[in-house]
Amino acid sequence: MNWRSIVRRRTLGGSTLKMFSSTLRLPEFEGDLKHLKKRYPSLDEDLVVLTKALHVWLRVLGKAGQSYDDGYVIMSNYGANGCHLYKVKHMACAAIPGKGSRTGLRVICAYWPESDTLEFIQLYFKADNDLENQSRVRNYVKTVRR
Repeated sequence: MNWRSIVRRRTLGGSTLKMFSSTLRLPEFEGDLKHLKKRYPSLDEDLVVLTKALHVWLRVLGKAGQSYDDGYVIMSNYGANGCHLYKVKHMACAAIPGKGSRTGLRVICAYWPESDTLEFIQLYFKADNDLENQSRVRNYVKTVRR
């Protein structure tokens, strides 16, 4: 059984999952989202699905601090105290048909287990930016403490 089947069963089966205590978005993330929604109008719904999948991975299966194959990769080179930084490499987008989770969209997010908070830091398309905005991630790690 993989996480996709768990998400499908828990979210589409009629039961409501208690999600994270809070899900936040940086203002820069909102700007990224606004820019990319012009090309991919389904991104709001796609982020809801991603949040549910991350909830299953981090909370239901208890895998915080671990990578999931190459889909969710822990970013350990930033030295975040108390949070787990993830680069989500496989994000499905309904506006890009025929690609599945290999759309080229990338999401950088942080999970704070103590406060049970998921925070979205950056959203980008790999064809536009090959790497994440490292200065934004470093600034986030330096300034934000939960």
